[in-house]
Amino acid sequence: MTTVEKQGFHFIGIPLRTSNENGQAAQEIPAIWHKFISENLQSKITNKVNENEITAIYTNYEDDFMKPYTMLLGCLVSDLTHIPEGMIGQSFENETYCTFNPTGKLQDGIVLEQWKEIWNSGLQRKYTQDLEIYQTNPNDPEDVKVEILIAI
Repeated sequence: MTTVEKQGFHFIGIPLRTSNENGQAAQEIPAIWHKFISENLQSKITNKVNENEITAIYTNYEDDFMKPYTMLLGCLVSDLTHIPEGMIGQSFENETYCTFNPTGKLQDGIVLEQWKEIWNSGLQRKYTQDLEIYQTNPNDPEDVKVEILIAI
């Protein structure tokens, strides 16, 4: 676990209001990922900071990780001048994060397993915004690197 300072950034993507209570997020988050990938929404976002990166942001927490929060799925962008229909744009402030880098195959549930460790770690979280940054290798869709950033 490493601590990093991240400068403010702009984001465009699709929103989901969900909760970890009663397994709600476990059903809804895969569905929003399916929509994002199957409708090729990444291609509709202009001014991407990185063409091979998809970012999930968890924000607007009502309390802790079990209460409702908003998940945003999309891309970091250089500006918010063009927000595609059906998407939202949002700016985020500078923040300090603890970083986690799960390894293995996505289909083996490495991201969820890393979140379970974070939830049980006793980490003093701010619950402002947390990020998952997925870096894809365009030549190998199986080669995905994930970085999880938790605001502290």
